[in-house]
Amino acid sequence: MEVERFVAFLAVASITIASPGPGVILTISNAIKYGFNGALAGILGIVVGMLIISTVAASGVGVVILASKDTFLVLKYLGAAYLAFLGIKLWFSKSKERVGEASSEQQGISAFTKGLLVTLANPKALVFFVALFPQFIDTKQSILSQFIALSTTFSLLVLGIHLIYALMAGHAKQWFSAETGYQALNKLSGGCFFSFAVGLAFYR
Repeated sequence: MEVERFVAFLAVASITIASPGPGVILTISNAIKYGFNGALAGILGIVVGMLIISTVAASGVGVVILASKDTFLVLKYLGAAYLAFLGIKLWFSKSKERVGEASSEQQGISAFTKGLLVTLANPKALVFFVALFPQFIDTKQSILSQFIALSTTFSLLVLGIHLIYALMAGHAKQWFSAETGYQALNKLSGGCFFSFAVGLAFYR
C-alpha cells in the first residue's frame, strides 16, 4: 500500500473515530462512573464490534445487506431501538450506582457487552466500512493483506482515541461523584443516546 494512501486513511479514520457518537459517549460515561478499568472494558467491546463489522464488510456480506432495503431497515430500526433503550434507561436512572455494588468482573463484562452491542447496533458503521475500504485498497496488490492492515490500523486507532477520551473524562470524575453531578451525567448521556437513536431511525 502506498504511503500517501495509508496516510489519507489514517486522517479519515481518525476524524471519524474522534467524532462524537454512541461509542464515544459510552466511553466517557464509563470512565466517569467506573474509572479507567471500566472504560477500558467498554472500549475493548467497541474494538471487537468494529472488527466484526469490518470483517462482514470485507467478506461481501455487507454489500448484500446494504443492497437489501428490507434487511437494512430491520437492522437500522433494531439498532435505533437499542440506542433508545439505553437512552431512556440512563435518563430515568435515579439512584447513584456506586462502584462497590458490583464486582470488577461483573462491571467489566457489562461494559464490554454494552460497547459491543452499541457498535453492532449502528448499521452506519457498516455503510462506512463498505464505502471507505475500497477507496484505500490497491487492486494491484494483495487485497487480503491490505484489508488486514486497514482493519488492524482502524482498531488500534479506536483503542488509542477512546483511551484518550477515557483519560480526559477521568479528570471530571470528582465533579460527577456528587449525586447532582451523577444525575446530570445520566441526563446528558441518556439524551445523547436517544438523539442518536432518532438520527439512526431517520438515516438513509
